[in-house]
Amino acid sequence: MDYEIRDFKVVKTGGWPRRLLSLLGMRPSSFETQPPSTMLNFSRMLVKDAVDARASQMTIEPRESDQYENELLLSIRFFIRGEPREHTVVPMAFHAPLFRVFRTMARVDGSRRSGSTIVTMRGMPIRLHFTFYPTKHGEGANVRLG
Repeated sequence: MDYEIRDFKVVKTGGWPRRLLSLLGMRPSSFETQPPSTMLNFSRMLVKDAVDARASQMTIEPRESDQYENELLLSIRFFIRGEPREHTVVPMAFHAPLFRVFRTMARVDGSRRSGSTIVTMRGMPIRLHFTFYPTKHGEGANVRLG
């Protein structure tokens, strides 16, 4: 069976299943019984929260912890009316799987640094434009909502 991430759902397609499975770090047998719903749900929640807050963009960047030395966290900020507002901070363990989902949605691979997709929320199409960039502590992403 072939799968693709479309509108934050894993659906059967005729497309690139092995690539998706390898990006999500899963074997075909485990994928059929248990889709990678955790990161899909988390990414859906982030976009839903950004839309609800009327954010124009979302920035996801690794940063150092304020409390513990040598600990990295993943900071998620929304830009509302041009002002950055911290939405949430999650452990750095979220970085790789979340970025795999975003890269797969945006169809970004190899040397490409940006891509876009259209998702549907509450019956309305929302264009998400992803730009990935290097930071001091790893890769960051900017997601413009439109």
